[in-house]
Amino acid sequence: MRPIVGALAAVCLLAGCASSADQVTLPPRDIDRWVLPLDRFMDSDDISANYAETLLMGPCMNAAGFDWDVPYRDPYAANRATSSAVGIRIFTLEIAQEYGYHSAPNLDPGAAAWKAWAYREITVAEIDAIRECTEQVRAERLPLLPGSAQLGNSLAAAAYDAAEQEQTVQEAERAWRDCMAPLGIPDLPASARDMPSPWLANELGYTGTLGEPTADEIRYAVADAICRDDSGYLETFYDVLWQKQAALVGDNADALLRIEGMVTEHREKVAQIISENAPPAPE
Repeated sequence: MRPIVGALAAVCLLAGCASSADQVTLPPRDIDRWVLPLDRFMDSDDISANYAETLLMGPCMNAAGFDWDVPYRDPYAANRATSSAVGIRIFTLEIAQEYGYHSAPNLDPGAAAWKAWAYREITVAEIDAIRECTEQVRAERLPLLPGSAQLGNSLAAAAYDAAEQEQTVQEAERAWRDCMAPLGIPDLPASARDMPSPWLANELGYTGTLGEPTADEIRYAVADAICRDDSGYLETFYDVLWQKQAALVGDNADALLRIEGMVTEHREKVAQIISENAPPAPE
């Protein structure tokens, strides 16, 4: 197996790597909230950035002859009880008992109005205007973060892939599958992360993470969560993943700290734009 640091050598050479993790304080471990060392360096705020961009397009769209009455939305409501701070799906026994494989409800009071506005039918002319106004906003008011800002995301993805190749994780996955066998799922996946399987999703009428779980879904999800705990899969995977990410933080500390400053500045600018331009929340 190729070492993860070796596999990321090209990234390290391009971004510049530190030789010590002493520059970075790792967060307290929290398996229930799926807190990991690379979280602080991941750019995961696309919803807020897109909303801020949309708000800034008003004058340009109006000048092009289109009404641009952007409704209120709470872009931060996406960090629900079933998601980590960086949007990774969390799955625990308590979550399974309440939501099954579904996500917790979006608590944004403007979600319905936003969806209706964002998915309305528009003309080709308006599509062209949106494209031009988006480019104008990015050039003059809210530039996109450079590709290098995705280093934390790339390292996190590589850590997940590497963790799943570890023998201890694969042994725990086999124990999880043995525990799940009595449920009779014909296409039980190699990894618990891929649940629900296509067969199970079809049986449950599961079409996505939004919506209400059925009693059958709760039953399968609870059994799944119990097996993840009893097999040691959840704890083993979290421990190995933590080690992989911590090593990558140490090997890439200089580059990650530079990117963190860039991402933080962009996030603060996005928040200010939303605060100054968003309409009032519905009562």
